[in-house]
Amino acid sequence: MQSASRGSMMGLMIGWVLVVCVLADAEVLVDHVNVGQVRQDLIALVDLYNGGLDGQSGAGAYDNIHTPSSTWNGLFQLDLDRQFNLKQIANMSDISQARAVYLNTAAFRASSGEARFLTTAQRGVDYLFDKAYDTTYGGFFWGLDADGSSPPTSTKRIGGTFATDKMSYGQVHTVYALAQTYRIAGAGTLLNNAYLGWNDYKAHFSDTSNGPGAYLPTQSRDYSALLVKRNIDYMTHAFEAAMELYDATPGSDPRRSVIAQDMLDIGHFIVQLSQPMTGHADREYIPFTFDATWQPATGATVSTGHQLELAYLLSRGVERGGPATWLDTANRLLNYGLAYGVDMNSASVYHGGLVHATVNPDGTPVGATEVVWWDQAELTRATLEFALLRGRDDLWNAFDAAWPFINNVLVDPIYGGWFQTVQWDGSAWTYPSGYGTDKGHVWHVGYHETMLYDEILRLSSLTPVPEPASFTILALTAIGLIRRRYK
Repeated sequence: MQSASRGSMMGLMIGWVLVVCVLADAEVLVDHVNVGQVRQDLIALVDLYNGGLDGQSGAGAYDNIHTPSSTWNGLFQLDLDRQFNLKQIANMSDISQARAVYLNTAAFRASSGEARFLTTAQRGVDYLFDKAYDTTYGGFFWGLDADGSSPPTSTKRIGGTFATDKMSYGQVHTVYALAQTYRIAGAGTLLNNAYLGWNDYKAHFSDTSNGPGAYLPTQSRDYSALLVKRNIDYMTHAFEAAMELYDATPGSDPRRSVIAQDMLDIGHFIVQLSQPMTGHADREYIPFTFDATWQPATGATVSTGHQLELAYLLSRGVERGGPATWLDTANRLLNYGLAYGVDMNSASVYHGGLVHATVNPDGTPVGATEVVWWDQAELTRATLEFALLRGRDDLWNAFDAAWPFINNVLVDPIYGGWFQTVQWDGSAWTYPSGYGTDKGHVWHVGYHETMLYDEILRLSSLTPVPEPASFTILALTAIGLIRRRYK
């Protein structure tokens, strides 16, 4: 009896050590981020995309403030100006639609279940599947015609790709949106449709000659022709989609073990693509483009934002059962992105900004010095993940510079939302991208911004902050019990 009692008390003591460690992480997080403000910002951002400033503009999903439209057909119209007004009715893409759906699933969680976000996500994802799924060849069309035609009849490129082509990137984003919506709505049809899309992806995009986990890029509608080079971009999002589908699948579902293996295969394949950097054992990089055998393409450059995004996703993959060795690669990718992409000069106007989005493998910059919204979001998300959960205390300085840069420079202080690209002209910030101060188009939907906010909220939920008084009393009580038992 005494032995059992001692074991129970030791378990209690170990449990309290774990609690104290978790609460220490929580205290660290709130020292760096106002979590309540992040929650408000996420919800406000999604409302702006859904309905604009007046609730009657934006993507057209609302007909009044916070009120889903009864006449909206489900297509997010995302050609938006700085004030979230619709510039024109335009053809959209499966990516823009899928990302807008994701925004609403994230806002549903952040708002503790506000019905408007569930309604909007469901109608958006139903439209996406109904219009984008190719019942003849399988997979998802890239284009979504403004008039609802399916198959799409548009003969013009949409964001660089023809409407009936099958973009690898778009396939996995659609699966991601279906899985996300299933997680908040619970309708089995959504999960089944996600698996239909994923199984089509495996059937038509698996790069079988290069082993498990490798996938092909954009193809023609009937999968008879490859249309672009292999690249790390769509592989990044295939990994992301596999993890999301894994999370969405109940443990009792036999498909869970299959998607778990798919996730592991993609993660292993991505890790194998990492290239060592001569003279820097702590840095590695993954080039952007590859040849047919997944060797770096001639003249391939490196996207620093993708190094950071992949570092984050590999860390999340370890949380889902991936091998701890993935963290070795993740840390080296992260170090590379920080070393060659980020301005950490405290005297610089760009301090904390990812200013070199594209570099040569040796780290020399390619292109202009500027900060692009999605790169900055990935920098901030990755440094927070590794500083908080992976013991990289050295990264708090980078996070503490990157996060204020977003709020002070990228966030529009007048109308909300993020600017896409900012550049300092010597006296003021300018907006040099072809879209200027616009807030939406087929490639910019608030997705990376929401991903960052969503991650901050996820981390805060893993490390809840207790009421100081109650925690103190409870902790002291437990410590007192331990001391009395073992003194």
